[in-house]
Amino acid sequence: MKLLPKVLLSLLFVAVCLYMGAYLLPKQYEVTHAELMDDDPSQIYPLISNPTEWEKWSAWNKENDPSLIHMYGGPLAGAGARHRWSGDKVGSSEMIFTQSLEAEMLGYEQMQDDDTLKTKGKILLRKAAEGTEVVWTQVSPLNNHPIALVKGLWQKRKAQKDLQQSLAGLKTLVYNNSKKRAAK
Repeated sequence: MKLLPKVLLSLLFVAVCLYMGAYLLPKQYEVTHAELMDDDPSQIYPLISNPTEWEKWSAWNKENDPSLIHMYGGPLAGAGARHRWSGDKVGSSEMIFTQSLEAEMLGYEQMQDDDTLKTKGKILLRKAAEGTEVVWTQVSPLNNHPIALVKGLWQKRKAQKDLQQSLAGLKTLVYNNSKKRAAK
């Protein structure tokens, strides 16, 4: 009988340590991914500044989630353009383009329907000797709650995967577009 209280006390101690330890985790996470693309920034920029083009290359597409529905609002491209999507796998989110510099940069805010926190992102286009380096950075705040902070570790890994997959899709689209232009 003396073993049961010791086991329960030990479990309680571990639970308290884990709970308190979660508060040591970061209150936000940042992910960045870069790809070198064989085209000029002026050819890549229209594919990122127009939200209707994102279906062709981003991770949020029907190939990854057949139930996905896209909706758009605001101007067709650049600052003020809106992209809303909803799907069984990817959930529901809205992205609003907040900054736009022709052939240089696109900034945005993204919100999930079930969250009040805004993810801020930026896609930079840097002219390189071999084409364009596309650098995508995203910063997501986390609720200051132990479960949310621990969940943030998983969310960061998922966000990194989404950025990699999206930029790989953009690179393929850019390559195919440049081949079509060369064939004309």
